Amino acid sequence: MLLEDREVHEGTNSIMVLRVLYRIALVLRMVRVVLKLRRARALTGHVQHRLRKTVSQNKRRYKKHGFDLDLTYITNRIMVMATPAFGQHSSYRNDIHIVSRFLAFRHYGCFFIFNLCDTYFSSDGLAGNYNTSMLFNQVRRFVCVSVYIRLRLL
Repeated sequence: MLLEDREVHEGTNSIMVLRVLYRIALVLRMVRVVLKLRRARALTGHVQHRLRKTVSQNKRRYKKHGFDLDLTYITNRIMVMATPAFGQHSSYRNDIHIVSRFLAFRHYGCFFIFNLCDTYFSSDGLAGNYNTSMLFNQVRRFVCVSVYIRLRLL
């Protein structure tokens, strides 16, 4: 009788040890996933930076006050920027949220945006179609026929 109790007791001990080892392995897997996600997040920023640099080519970028935008000041009162984007396009274009934050930080209440983007002929069909309230409703749209279309007509 004692021998059987001892075997049962050893069996439950081994099952408990296996459960503990399983839980430890589970925690280690979760730690590994978190570390890989952090590493991937760091790479995403690097990839995004390289993408923007490639798209901008040799154009100037505004890199002051923590901003990295595809815009340039022509004079102290006039600047030119690429069309703000949202969603997946913001990985290589100016993110509309960051543009909004920039305008609020540098030019709050003292700016007006002239949207000269021709959405009909844009490659993605979205360029220039953004929520103007994100830019404090300070946007005026002007329909322009692109230079490319003008040259094709000649």
